[in-house]
Amino acid sequence: MKLFLTFLLSVIFPVLSQEIPNEREKILEALLNAPDRVSLNQAIKAGKAADLPEQLFLEARFVFLVNEDNQEALVALSPELEAHLPKFSSDDTMLFAVKEDFASIVQYTKALAALQENDSALFKKHITEAFWLAPSHAAQFAPLINVRRINEAMKTITLDLNKEFENQKSKGEVKSLENIVGES
Repeated sequence: MKLFLTFLLSVIFPVLSQEIPNEREKILEALLNAPDRVSLNQAIKAGKAADLPEQLFLEARFVFLVNEDNQEALVALSPELEAHLPKFSSDDTMLFAVKEDFASIVQYTKALAALQENDSALFKKHITEAFWLAPSHAAQFAPLINVRRINEAMKTITLDLNKEFENQKSKGEVKSLENIVGES
């Protein structure tokens, strides 16, 4: 009987000691993982009813827009992020360990705005600052630089349609790029 009781307690105790997520944790989960705009708005409404800090809703909107890859909306959110920066509180965040991490997303959204304006110098300034503020977010910033560089390189590429190429299947046959393109 003693052995059975020990076994029973060893099985039941871990289950009983697991915390059941409270309402706040459920709302935070919903804010971070909203699959669509309706779900995000519902989570924000629930968060406001639960008197959660406004910073959480701003972060949730940012995450949602990043997940949606909605660069125009991120640019539109930039002034709101920047306005909140002086009020940033590490006690009210779901994502950012320090103020510099939050400042990096402000710079990131400004870099996106510079891309929209096709301003290379301003883009470089803001994306460099974003890197400097939060090097741990480099994986999110680097693709913007790569896309920018590829687009710039593509502008300089010209194709000589009169250039001739040897057909690899039937050796000796030569065709111009113009003829090859015309056949496809």
